[in-house]
Amino acid sequence: MKKSVDDIRLILEDLKGELQKIYGRRLKSLFLYGSYARGDATEGSDIDILMLIENGEKRDVLERRRSKMISDICLKYDTLVSTLIVPENTFYEWELPLYLNIRREGVRL
Repeated sequence: MKKSVDDIRLILEDLKGELQKIYGRRLKSLFLYGSYARGDATEGSDIDILMLIENGEKRDVLERRRSKMISDICLKYDTLVSTLIVPENTFYEWELPLYLNIRREGVRL
């Protein structure tokens, strides 16, 4: 069954809080993108999240904690959450089609 807006809001609040615990100030922004951001999600849709982290941050340092937390969220809410981690300057400076699309259609959390 497709998640309701209230379900998605609850999942995103939980996810954001847990990511802030792990990354602290190194987490610069979160964006919801993809089908849930566009409003055309279906039963099989995952929740796509872009994490912007501090420039120069070593992504692998906290990867194990983040991966476990994402797995826990997926199990708790019976949904699939996909995360993309990108340095903040890369996201705003590079003209990759995915980044351009997220800048245009993404929802900042």
